[in-house]
Amino acid sequence: MPRFLPDRFAVECVREFERAADERHADATRLADAGRRTGAIYLYGYVVEVLLKAAFLRLAGHADDEPISIGVLWGYVGQKPTSMARSFGLPGAKNLHDLVAWAELLVAYRASRPALVYPDSWFGKVLARNVLVVSQRWTEGLRYHKNVAYEHELVAVRTACKWLFDRRTEL
Repeated sequence: MPRFLPDRFAVECVREFERAADERHADATRLADAGRRTGAIYLYGYVVEVLLKAAFLRLAGHADDEPISIGVLWGYVGQKPTSMARSFGLPGAKNLHDLVAWAELLVAYRASRPALVYPDSWFGKVLARNVLVVSQRWTEGLRYHKNVAYEHELVAVRTACKWLFDRRTEL
């Protein structure tokens, strides 16, 4: 008998995050093209989340297949004084879905290491702006509400997500 979907999950790691981003991006695009705006935004938000996490974890030295625990993620982006985010003077995240907190951490981490600084000085600002566009229109709690996104909201989120998706190797 085939195993249920949750029983077939791979270990959470950079490679799995990147593969999930590819799958969810394709799903979101299909929903957007079918006029299912809210569902598309919901998935685009997760695409941005896993792209940011994968980019940061890769820069922080995690191997493609190295298991990533919730504790590791909190250690990077959490609000505790010992988190990496706090060491950079950032407020840290209240939850692990905080897109802005992940983007801020990614940009701060790169800025703190001369070999990792973005080649173009504007890149971090454009990254932050695109993440903000998504974070203003997305939350993981979106799934609990019947609201239907406006067309302009979908266009904004889709465009911002595409910018990040197309530049995922540069993040």
